[in-house]
This record gives sequence, structure tokens and C-alpha cells, in this order.
Amino acid sequence: VEYTTECKGKIDAARNAYNALTDVQKELVTNYETLTTAESDYATLKADHDAADAVIALINAIGTVEYTTECKGKIDAARNAYNALTDSQKALVSKLGVLTAAEAKYAELHDRAAAAAVIEKIDAIGTVSFTTTSKALIDAAISAYNALTESQKAFVTNYETLLAAEAEYGQKAEETGKAKLEQEKVAVTTADGTLIPADIELKVEVKTDVKAESSQVDSSKAVVAFLDENDEITAVYDVKLVRTINGVEEEIQPSDIKEGTVIVVEMAIPEELKGKEFKILHIHSEDDIEFVEYTIDNGNIYVRIDRLSQFAFVNAKDAGSSNGTVIAIVIASVAVAAGLFFLVFFLLKRRKKEKK
Repeated sequence: VEYTTECKGKIDAARNAYNALTDVQKELVTNYETLTTAESDYATLKADHDAADAVIALINAIGTVEYTTECKGKIDAARNAYNALTDSQKALVSKLGVLTAAEAKYAELHDRAAAAAVIEKIDAIGTVSFTTTSKALIDAAISAYNALTESQKAFVTNYETLLAAEAEYGQKAEETGKAKLEQEKVAVTTADGTLIPADIELKVEVKTDVKAESSQVDSSKAVVAFLDENDEITAVYDVKLVRTINGVEEEIQPSDIKEGTVIVVEMAIPEELKGKEFKILHIHSEDDIEFVEYTIDNGNIYVRIDRLSQFAFVNAKDAGSSNGTVIAIVIASVAVAAGLFFLVFFLLKRRKKEKK
């Protein structure tokens, strides 16, 4: 039995001839089961071909593959119908290759679309600057790229631009000293000739977002309470003396080096505060906040302290500033224009000599 019109004609002819017999004659047909088996086999073949033809029709309906929900629906419908077939029916689907090609093409279009979104994020970075905005754009592009599959990443044509932007931002961070200041180790002589050990180095960090959860201050409310209503923090710096032992940094205070040691911190006046009145706030802890005296010489500020922690420039708010910006830190121009904290450790003297 074959699924052909010729075979179907023979089966039908046999059936018609058998049906035309009398009951007595039918009893004399010894191979009647051959006819019923042929009919059953042909019916099975027809069902298989009809099922396969229905899937072929769904595959043909896909047409040109486009990245649309309609096209995706057609592809999925054809795939689901094919998967529902029996093995014998699947063998009759002559256009399975068309279906798999459509799936591959749609997957590629999907990957390209995902990559295009990342390409846009990378293009949006534009000119790299050491600002929170530029950093946010770079981070967003990196996160989006990392979320792609390997096949999707292959379609990101400007990935090198992202790498260059990330590297340039890091370089600018190095140059401005905000992300990391490479400070040379300085041997400092005290008034009596004692040297601060050479294994102690100075580290400076400009706080880009100084709030309670990201600084040494336990509560921003403590700072707010300490300031006058019209005061505003412009820039905050973490200043530390660090000794590295076995790769672990240990922060130390001047008093740990030599009893009574006092440090002179030299810093540049932020460009935006030049010509304006300002104060310097020393933030050591939530319960230890004080304004410190300073002197100015050739545009630099000199502060004498016996402990290191955070220093903040405080000035009067500009008209129109909101109360919510008391702790907000605007530092982009501070870092570039002022050259950041050029910290120099100078000769320091003991408290005894200061008291004298």
C-alpha cells in the first residue's frame, strides 16, 4: 500500500466489487482481510500526509523572516505543530530545513536587536570626562554588554569604543587623583630631626558622594546639625596615612608615629571658592566635628592637625540652592581646576613645642 492515486484506485475498485457481491458470494472471498488491511494502511498514510501537509503549510506561511511578533508567532506555530507530529509524520515534512533556517534567522535578528541596544548605550557615552554622569553612562553600557549572550556580543560593533572609554575614564581618574592618587612616599622630618618611617605613605580620596553610608561620618544629621542653616558643603576629602603590611593596609594616626606629632596638610583652594569666604570642617566621627583654623599662602591652604580623617570646604549657599543639597557634593570642577589635594607632609613639631 502506497499513498498514491493509483493505489487508492485499486483499493476503491476492490471495495466496490466486494460490496456488489451477494452475502453468499462474499463468503467465498478468501482474502477479504487483505482489503481491510489495505484500507486501514492507506487511511494511516493519508492521516500522516495530511498532518505533515498542515505543518508544511505553516512553514510556507512564515515567508520572509522579520524581527516582529507576528513573524515570531508564525515560526513558533510551525515549530509547535512539527513537534506534535509522530516520527513517521515528521519524516514526511519536506520543508523542515526552511523552518530551522527561519528560526536561525530570527535568532540572529534577535541577537542583533539586543546588540543594537548596547551599541546605542556605548554611542551615548560620547566624550569621556571624570564626572558621575560619564561614569554612569560607561557603567550602564558595561552592564548591558555583560548581560548579552556570547552570540549577541559578537554583533556589538563598537565594543572597542567601550573599552577605550573605560580606559580613558580610568586614566582621567588617575590624572585627577579622584579614584586613586599615586603618592610618593615622603620622609618627613620633625622639629627634633626624627624621620617618619619611609614605609608610611599618604593616601587621598575625593568623596564623590559623601553621605552617611559611604563616609566615615556615622550620621549625616550630625553634620547638618553642626552647620549653620546657610552653610553648604562643597567638597570633601579623605586624608589617610597608610602602612601596608603583607598586602594589608593599616591606617595610622600621627600620634602612632611619634607622641605629640602634628601634621601640616597643604591643599589647593577649589577654583569655585577662590575669592569667596569659606570654612574648613574637620570630620573625625559623628561626635567629633570641628571647624579648624588655616592659613593661605600663594593660593594654597595650610591646616595643622594631629589627627587625619575627612576635611570639607564649607561656604554659604548660593541663592536658589535647595536644603536637600547640604550634603550633596559637587566635585567635578574641584578636582580638575584645583589639581586636587596636593598633600605635603612638612616638618611637624611636638605638642610641647606648640604649647610653648
